[in-house]
Amino acid sequence: MKKILWEYLNDKSVKIEPNSVIVSDLGIDSYEFTDIICSLEEEYDIDIEEKDFKKFRTIQDILTYLESHVK
Repeated sequence: MKKILWEYLNDKSVKIEPNSVIVSDLGIDSYEFTDIICSLEEEYDIDIEEKDFKKFRTIQDILTYLESHVK
């Protein structure tokens, strides 16, 4: 997942932590966030419903989701 996030980070000096807030800490905008979700779906061969996007505030939120949905 870090590899995917690195592709979208504008500031490469930012440290990615589980508690990093995606928008404010990592500086990722809504378009980049959507691209990240699409990349995760492709990488992990899953479908992430749009209603679940709103649950992803931190990196840990995404990790928790992936842990419960990736086989």
